[in-house]
Amino acid sequence: MSQENVDALKQALSEAPDRPDRFFALLDDDVVWDPGDGFPGGKVYGRDGVRDFFRHWLGAFEDFRSEVMECIDGGSSVYVHMHQSGRGKGSGAVAQTDFWQVWLFFEGRVVRFVQKRGEGEAREAAGLSE
Repeated sequence: MSQENVDALKQALSEAPDRPDRFFALLDDDVVWDPGDGFPGGKVYGRDGVRDFFRHWLGAFEDFRSEVMECIDGGSSVYVHMHQSGRGKGSGAVAQTDFWQVWLFFEGRVVRFVQKRGEGEAREAAGLSE
């Protein structure tokens, strides 16, 4: 099932800009979404909470892009290295950064998402530390 999780997540992330419904369908109704330090509001709970999070987050940017750099099967979790960039609507400033994410699956749905700014932290959270 783990490779299926990797494939489903890669597809959902690549289609998210045009088909957000497919992305949100991958999330469990009671998903726990932890975007990590630096994001206002902290953890978000439930699929509707994640929708609101993205509405607020993406609403601050023009030309927002997100690219999967690496995706690793971690058994019941998927480890993702993500590069994101965009231009602030208010300031026009260009922002870009890399995040490392852990997506925990149960029965084909994402039940927990954790995002870290450091690769080592994320690898440890995904059970991939050496």
